[in-house]
Amino acid sequence: VQAAGEVYSKYGTSSQLSLTDVNNNINKIRGQAVISVNDRLQTGQSGNKVTIWSLGGKKLSHGFYIVIVSAVIKTSRYTSTLRFYGDANVIASGVTNSQTETVRTMAVGNFGVSGTQSFDFRLVAEGQDAGTTVTVPSYQTYNILVVKVG
Repeated sequence: VQAAGEVYSKYGTSSQLSLTDVNNNINKIRGQAVISVNDRLQTGQSGNKVTIWSLGGKKLSHGFYIVIVSAVIKTSRYTSTLRFYGDANVIASGVTNSQTETVRTMAVGNFGVSGTQSFDFRLVAEGQDAGTTVTVPSYQTYNILVVKVG
């Protein structure tokens, strides 16, 4: 689409959405990201429980937060879970049962904060039971985004 001015798009309702509105909203969300990580493990890890990333003592102010995480993991049998923890609480959780190849597993969650609180965050790949091994291969990316939305 080429245009010399503002572009409006009707999307099936009586409401109109302009590109300026979309851009402004994206910038608002981007400005409220409190954790944004796009990294990779340089050494692969295997075990029943593998910590991919951690951050201690992160202070968050009062509000509502959305979490989006992903990582490439593989399970030895049954299922393995990708979990994002805030202290001891699971905030987001995604599951894979891929035994033949490594796959990107994603999880989305949300949580609220009253006042100002300090959190220890962890991204962990966990096997279903003590006999299940989860593998996080080297040079595969993991992504973490925590955004304040209110």
